Amino acid sequence: MKTVRINASSSYDVIIGKGLLDSIGRYVLDTVGKARLCIVTDDNVDALYSKKAVESLTSAGFEVEKFVIAH
Repeated sequence: MKTVRINASSSYDVIIGKGLLDSIGRYVLDTVGKARLCIVTDDNVDALYSKKAVESLTSAGFEVEKFVIAH
């Protein structure tokens, strides 16, 4: 796993590595604490990754809403 610091109009970290999608709930919880979340994605990315992401986030205690934009 690698963390890259992005310095733009605001600074934030991007975590890069294999298998991270299954643990996204824990990473988000450690970063922002309990919150309501919204995933905005297109239908291609939704079909590939949304199920795992939503499962991980809800397992971590998040209330998740998802909006899919047709590609």
